[in-house]
Amino acid sequence: MDAIRPGAWAGLPYVSHVLAEQLVRRCDPAQLTDALRQLVERRRDLDFPWYPARVVGPDGPGGPGGPARRHRRSGR
Repeated sequence: MDAIRPGAWAGLPYVSHVLAEQLVRRCDPAQLTDALRQLVERRRDLDFPWYPARVVGPDGPGGPGGPARRHRRSGR
């Protein structure tokens, strides 16, 4: 990233560091420089390859445990 712009890495927010690291690990090498440049320049003109390691969503109504939790509440 510092080859794209000197001092760029130090000036990026934490989330951009995370995105850059996942790009270096998984992005197509032909797209890597353009994807990193987009992070450095804070542009939004290219499709950004995204490789989430996991997705965490909200719990449903009733919280974690679903039906088993309802049984504990009813005393069964």
